[in-house]
Amino acid sequence: MTWGFDLRLLYKEAKLEEGDPLIAPFTEQVARQTVCGMNAASAPGPDGLGPSFYAATWETSKQAVMEFLHAFHFGPVDLECINRVVIVLIPKTAPAVTLNPFRPAGLLIELPG
Repeated sequence: MTWGFDLRLLYKEAKLEEGDPLIAPFTEQVARQTVCGMNAASAPGPDGLGPSFYAATWETSKQAVMEFLHAFHFGPVDLECINRVVIVLIPKTAPAVTLNPFRPAGLLIELPG
């Protein structure tokens, strides 16, 4: 017995979008709206800074954000590199002989190659 369905029927009521806006380069307006629309209390990104930092410092940080977004869009950014992290345990008190006195910290590293 085989089972199948037609995806076109699933989305027959959905409005079709043109593809061009979906693959267009990022604009400063869209980047700022996205940053300001994120949960300000969400976890920090790979750089250790959360959305609230970028929203509060947009006029200063927008150039770096836009450079990254353009590099992402056009391909030269090394996405694997921004996701490399080493987790280390830092003792909060001495002596640290059980896991409770340790605090995990993520260290971003750049590996050769």
